[in-house]
Amino acid sequence: MDWATGKCDGITRVEGLNGQTDARITEALGEPERKEIFRLGERPDEFHISLQNHYPLKNTLNLNVEVQEWTWTKGPCRLTVWLHRKNGNWTGFENIRYPTAAEF
Repeated sequence: MDWATGKCDGITRVEGLNGQTDARITEALGEPERKEIFRLGERPDEFHISLQNHYPLKNTLNLNVEVQEWTWTKGPCRLTVWLHRKNGNWTGFENIRYPTAAEF
């Protein structure tokens, strides 16, 4: 999957990643250059705001939802995919493609 094709001048989503398991995402994109795990309540910042569409932080149970954040960089583009545990598997539920120079 060549997610970095074309202009990378805004924030967009890459179709086909949400709902995929961690193994399928790795198969499609290769190993991410950065992986981290955090609880949603630790990241209420602008970069992570779209995650609240899935897990609103107004619901205090969502503060402790564990999320993996995987990031790839290719040329002037960066892709971040967030995964949550669904039915015992890590599954992509949100992603953004954005310029490496973007500030959030």
